[in-house]
Amino acid sequence: VTSIDIPQDGKILINGTFTVNGAAMSIVRIFSDGSLDNSFSFNIQNKDFIVNDFALLPNQKILVYLFNKTVAESKIMRLNNNGTTDASFDQFSPN
Repeated sequence: VTSIDIPQDGKILINGTFTVNGAAMSIVRIFSDGSLDNSFSFNIQNKDFIVNDFALLPNQKILVYLFNKTVAESKIMRLNNNGTTDASFDQFSPN
C-alpha cells in the first residue's frame, strides 16, 4: 500500500500492488469493514505504467498520476467515481 484516502461516502480508496481474483490491480476501493467494493474497477491498459499517486477531487472524481517504469514518462488522468476513465478529461503527459 502506497496511499490511502477516504472520500465523503466513507469508502476507502487504496493505491498499491494488489491481486484481486487473479487480476493485478493498482487502485481498489473497500468498505469500512474491509470488504472489496466490486462497483469500483480501475485497470491500467498499458502494463508499463504504475499508479504513483492519486488525489480525490471535490466533484468525487479521482486524479491519478501514472509513471512508466520502462521509460521516463508520466501521465495524469482522471477517473469517475466508479473507477472508469473520465473521457471528458484529456490525459496529460508532462515533458
